[in-house]
Amino acid sequence: MSRVRHFFTDLWKSASDLRFYQEVAALPFGAAFRHLLTVAGVFGTILAVIAVVQLIFLNHFWLWCRDNLPPMTIRDGEAHAEVAQPHLVERRIGDKANFAVIIDTTGKTERVDPRYSGGVLIKRRAIVFKLGETSIERDFGGVRNLSIDRNYFSGLMFGYKRIALYVAGLYGALVLVLFSQAAAAALIGKVVSLLRGSRRSFRAILQMSFYALSLAVCVLFLVLFVGIGLHLKYTLALYVFIHLAFLICAVLTSGGDEIAA
Repeated sequence: MSRVRHFFTDLWKSASDLRFYQEVAALPFGAAFRHLLTVAGVFGTILAVIAVVQLIFLNHFWLWCRDNLPPMTIRDGEAHAEVAQPHLVERRIGDKANFAVIIDTTGKTERVDPRYSGGVLIKRRAIVFKLGETSIERDFGGVRNLSIDRNYFSGLMFGYKRIALYVAGLYGALVLVLFSQAAAAALIGKVVSLLRGSRRSFRAILQMSFYALSLAVCVLFLVLFVGIGLHLKYTLALYVFIHLAFLICAVLTSGGDEIAA
């Protein structure tokens, strides 16, 4: 618990006191890098929980498809099913049907009925996905021979080992991405340091970049999870701006390892 408090204290200092970055620059590299690992651990855990919940939900959906949908085949870009059509299968929660799968290769059905909040329509040459007011259609042009049966849906399900590997990969990827971003920003910080006339080492700037990046990641998660309605490109622009702005300000207000003559 004390380590968690220390982590959030450092986040607050990163946002409120530029002199804190001078302390960060003087730390052993291992201590600064552990801060980056803590960032990846804290926010990676949030992402992992979200991912696991979504994968479990997806598993339940594939299981429902396996147990409720009739076998189908797609041959040379056309769907075939040996059932009377249009064929409707509703997914019910309590007394309410909120999702439907419709198989109709005759062309009589053009869309999922609006009373369903989501659904799938399988036509002769295309599949239509509906979620709320959004519909996306994809044709079967590239599919030559595919059997959609119980074995097919079973193969789409995520086992516990597969989920564990996915989560482990998520942590590893997050550390790599964060370190790469911190290093790229540190190169910009190094240029600013040289233009300022100081010889701040790249390692020191990289360590400052770890902490500025941590602050940017925290703001990014707040924007996403509080539900502030920013477009994705503006959200990412804010993320990059906070990282670079705090790092450059820290470089400009801190002394160098050795001031250039």
